[in-house]
Amino acid sequence: MLQFFGLVFREYYSKFLQGGFKDTDSIHLVTAFASETKLVLAQTQVNSKDNEITTLPRLLDMINLKGSVVTGDAMYCQKDVCKQLVKAKADYILSLKRNHELLYDDVKLWLDTQFDSGNLPINETVDKDHGRIEVRRLSYAEETVEVNLVN
Repeated sequence: MLQFFGLVFREYYSKFLQGGFKDTDSIHLVTAFASETKLVLAQTQVNSKDNEITTLPRLLDMINLKGSVVTGDAMYCQKDVCKQLVKAKADYILSLKRNHELLYDDVKLWLDTQFDSGNLPINETVDKDHGRIEVRRLSYAEETVEVNLVN
């Protein structure tokens, strides 16, 4: 597990395992992974009538998350997932995309205001790889902002 300022990072992702002769032979798994130690902490199969979003709560129940920092992609940016992480006394870092329109607009407005006022510096890297230019922008806010994902 990755220790960063005393916090433990755990990643969640889903994967299809293939190897059968038909598409129906593949197994869809959601996995909890400890990044630093490269250990799988828990893994559960996504049932045929479910998806990763509905399967993740089962996986989270398998692990003691207290004091952990849980990371996940935008798919896991769900109110129920956040409620479960807060109840488990875990912190979380989840990607946010435009499919959560109101939350996205609120966060964008706050960030734009901070950038425009010079309160939030931007670190930018530009790389060219695989025939495309990738621009990554990173900012870190010392100020915490209350975002109501849970209620």
